[in-house]
Amino acid sequence: MINPYASIVALCSLWVVAECAHSARRRTVFRTVEDTRYDRSITTFSADGRLRQVEYGMEASRRGNTIAAVKLSSETEKDCCFLIMPKTQDAVVHRIDAHVLMVATGYMGDGRFLASHIRQKCRNHRLQFGEAPTVKQVAQMVGAVQHLLTLIPGARPLGCVATVVGVEGTNTRLFQSGPGGVVEEYTFCTAGRGHESVLLKFEQEASQETLEKGSSWADVATKIGNMVLDSYREEGKSGDEPELDIWTMSPCQGRRGSCHIQCAKSVSSSRLSSLVEELLNNII
Repeated sequence: MINPYASIVALCSLWVVAECAHSARRRTVFRTVEDTRYDRSITTFSADGRLRQVEYGMEASRRGNTIAAVKLSSETEKDCCFLIMPKTQDAVVHRIDAHVLMVATGYMGDGRFLASHIRQKCRNHRLQFGEAPTVKQVAQMVGAVQHLLTLIPGARPLGCVATVVGVEGTNTRLFQSGPGGVVEEYTFCTAGRGHESVLLKFEQEASQETLEKGSSWADVATKIGNMVLDSYREEGKSGDEPELDIWTMSPCQGRRGSCHIQCAKSVSSSRLSSLVEELLNNII
């Protein structure tokens, strides 16, 4: 005959063992400030006041190839913008509107999404107001989309920096927007892996006064091209000598978008100076 008291004791022992095992699985772990729980939320600040997803988007944008953009202007000649980048498959220049170009540095998929979205916004602007948006308005659209994605739970920031170049009347304008949606206007800007070294060399070899006075345009553009090539070499890329793609944009009445766009592909360091001179001579 089975003792009922023994059965009750045995069941209680099993319950205690099971409860202990269950409690061990759900043990509370106290996390530090650097905990990864803040990595997954775009709308939550970490304890030290940082939005980590936005910082990761900025880091992703630095994984793209180095590009440089410079605006050259003077009182006697037309404005001109240069876009200089290594010749690679992921260096894509998007034509957002007839008078606006955009280069996305970082994740190319994010750049294509951003370009497609802004093109639609430009079409809607034309339908609503009967005229093309200004370059500043396009840059603000880019920044608004990038900023919006830092506010939506479940979304993530775009891992790219957008450089916007365009023509307004007889002037060219240059803007840049990061993953956080901050839009700034520049005379010279860079993005990508080697942007810090290019900026440092630019401060040493070319001054802001040179760009504002418009003196020696060919020399300034050639120096910047060599800086981009040097940064590409410093990355330790193996293979053939790096080459550049050089785009220029300048005002030109009577053409589509009232602008004249040129592109020189596969420019080596030995041909850089002569091709820059040729591009400047072809500005209408």
